Amino acid sequence: MRDWQTRRKAKQERMQSAASMMEGRLVRTERAADLLQALLRPGDRVALEGDNQKQADFLAPSLTRLDPANVHDLHLLISSVSLPEHLDVFEKGICRRIDFSFAGEQSVRMAGLVEDGTVEVGAIHTYVELYARMFVDLIPDVVLLCATQADREGNLFTGPSTEDTPVIAEAAAFHDGVVVVQVDEIVDTLPRVDIPGDWVDVIVSADRPFYLEPLFTRDPRQIGDVEILQAMLTIRGIYERHEVQQLNHGIGFESSTVIEGRLAGFGGAPNMGHDPHGRRHATPAWLHIASILAPAQLPGAQCPRACLFPARRRNSPGVGVSVRLLPPGTCDCVDPAQLPWSVALARLARRYRVAAGDSCSEFKAANLRACLCSS
Repeated sequence: MRDWQTRRKAKQERMQSAASMMEGRLVRTERAADLLQALLRPGDRVALEGDNQKQADFLAPSLTRLDPANVHDLHLLISSVSLPEHLDVFEKGICRRIDFSFAGEQSVRMAGLVEDGTVEVGAIHTYVELYARMFVDLIPDVVLLCATQADREGNLFTGPSTEDTPVIAEAAAFHDGVVVVQVDEIVDTLPRVDIPGDWVDVIVSADRPFYLEPLFTRDPRQIGDVEILQAMLTIRGIYERHEVQQLNHGIGFESSTVIEGRLAGFGGAPNMGHDPHGRRHATPAWLHIASILAPAQLPGAQCPRACLFPARRRNSPGVGVSVRLLPPGTCDCVDPAQLPWSVALARLARRYRVAAGDSCSEFKAANLRACLCSS
């Protein structure tokens, strides 16, 4: 007769292995690696919270300290490969396979590990697809999450950045997985309960607040000239031109690529459009993006001083260009009013004294970013 309680029995066995280091649901900071060593088994599917804003950056290093002789061949589920520790676990033989959404700052290292066979890629997903599969065929055995506060009953307060924490917790909690959460602070009373305690198995008090890089600010005091200028460019260059009626600034907004006048991406995140092959309908507004960067049509493309030219290759979200930096005032061949919004955005760097001739300078001013290359 088939046993329908294998996952429940496996969870009970895991929790019994970790019971000696737990006080209720709480585990001391210095026992984090010991806890994971007790909970994990070879070949386990582990979901580690890490996206484009928040990182479980205390539990991630703890995972690298496991003994690969006992815990190995883990299958890592993570939306963004952003921290060095996300790949350290593969080099140390702790993890073997990964399902993810994008590699971010670790992309070059990631490519090398995939090429030499250290990392085995299951699939590259959209956020929604990855989280959906956690309820179907990528059900995690253990999840490692982060939250701002917890009480002693396990209830969680996620603060201003909830992100994907609840959906990952739910995927494990309702399939007899173990939910481990690093928290910044343990308190008696929470401002609100974002995740109920009966979804949480273990709470670890982290030695520092979890890493957070918010993409948007909720504090109007942080809005300065750069943010206002960014909003003006977006409204004038995109919303007005393309007659935007509805807008989703979350899932599906940032997965489009245009290179050398060719529409290489799609109007939204892959596999989320109306076409089953993963592309949305070709609206005139969307197709227009390709034409504004066509080499023959780009203002300044024939500039003898090569001040502006189309990007030869750009594998990043949105419309991208490369700009040759010259000292301000040395080129008058281009009327700034004729420039596509993305080129104009890049040229704003001159106002912030980006050094001329930099081989690759990343211009950062609050949330406004552009990559400026001299070659």
